[in-house]
Amino acid sequence: MKSIEALLHKIMQAYELPGMAVGIMEGGEVTYQQHFGVSNISTGAGLTHESVFQLGSLSKVFVATAIMQLAEQGKIALDEKLVTYLPYLKTTDTRYSRITIRQILSHTSGIPDVRNFEWNKPQYDDGAARRYIDTLEHLPLLDEPGVLYHYSNRAYNVLADVIHVCSGMLFETYMRRHFFEPLEMPHSTFTVTDVPERLLVSPHTLAKNFVSKVRKVYPYNRIHAPSSTLYSNVPDMMHWMKANLDNGVWKDKALLQEDNYRRLMQPEVETEQDTYMCLAWKLVKRNGYTMAVSLGGEPGFRAFMILLPEKKTGVFVCINSDNFSAEQVAIPVLLMKLGYEVDPPKTPIHLPLGRTLMQSGFDAAVQAYHYLKKEAPGAYDFQDTHLIALGFKLLYRARKCQDAQKIFRLCVMDYPDSWEAWYGLGESQSWADETEGAISSYQRTLELNPSYDKAVQALRKLMEFKNA
Repeated sequence: MKSIEALLHKIMQAYELPGMAVGIMEGGEVTYQQHFGVSNISTGAGLTHESVFQLGSLSKVFVATAIMQLAEQGKIALDEKLVTYLPYLKTTDTRYSRITIRQILSHTSGIPDVRNFEWNKPQYDDGAARRYIDTLEHLPLLDEPGVLYHYSNRAYNVLADVIHVCSGMLFETYMRRHFFEPLEMPHSTFTVTDVPERLLVSPHTLAKNFVSKVRKVYPYNRIHAPSSTLYSNVPDMMHWMKANLDNGVWKDKALLQEDNYRRLMQPEVETEQDTYMCLAWKLVKRNGYTMAVSLGGEPGFRAFMILLPEKKTGVFVCINSDNFSAEQVAIPVLLMKLGYEVDPPKTPIHLPLGRTLMQSGFDAAVQAYHYLKKEAPGAYDFQDTHLIALGFKLLYRARKCQDAQKIFRLCVMDYPDSWEAWYGLGESQSWADETEGAISSYQRTLELNPSYDKAVQALRKLMEFKNA
């Protein structure tokens, strides 16, 4: 494990991460668990094996398994209509009546994604899930149900009330009794107030000077529990990993019958080449392997779990920063365990570029970008994702709309097929009231990625404004 440990230390340094925790399973057994860095960069409080991270959308694979449990008990049917279980769902868009439970789980319901999670206005009471249903009343669908893949946190949030209605238990109670207790996951919960303060890891982001700082707002809101509010740590999540690699069985306790468990990982829709959306899990086919992945990303945190069922092997990573994808850690670790040679991590270009921009202006930053790309390509990571991250930091955090737009333009010049770069350009143009330019950029986004519903919604609003 010395090579893995060395790689992880290099990643911590290159990515300037506050803290990170990693777990590895091989042949169905835990072979590595370790934590690095701090829980809170301001206080210097260190991480421990018990430290609890916010895991975001890893919530969804638990929820899909819960729905399958209820289906196994005959309390719900995947192809039954949502309104069968929530007859009080009233909407002006009549297409809601055709949405099925399966379509929600596979992100093909057409329900738009959340635009504002209102982390700064958290709800904590038992009525949150029921009230959330009422927010759909005047929200039009993006497409006919079952037609296209549109990732939707909002759709998953509806399932809290479905689980309550079908099981007779509040969502959080059901998840505790049917998952955390039988899987012996004592530090796992969907309710942030259940986590002892000493164990709760702090969220971090980049400050305006592109140095990590603690986020003021913690990402919790009970209305988003099914989509986004799982809290756990590496030891607990290794129990979850073990159960999934053993077809839903933990210490002779079956979460599901094996055939029903396997249904969770059957492809429902192809989202891109060799990548399939299942029921919450995503299947990816690469290098002759079929891998199941689940990832999370809320403000201040990133998490990623990847399973290789045929080898009963998996990697889980959680980071207390929203500046980097945990996938950038998990994939190299998995590749190394499979015997592949892994390149050493490189410093993402948006860190030095952002600091130069804030200190010396855009022109100096562009000069630095081209110089480093030519003279030091081996030292820095020039992927489009890092330029995009810089653009959004400038737009959303620093409120530097024009600089953000320039960065996105630079990105689409170097990466003309990056739909995320075109979306960022559209956002910066929309903020600057450049309606025609924003429309064009959103349209290009959807040409490259027709299922990106944030671009669908943004374009729809601009067209309505233009035609008003």
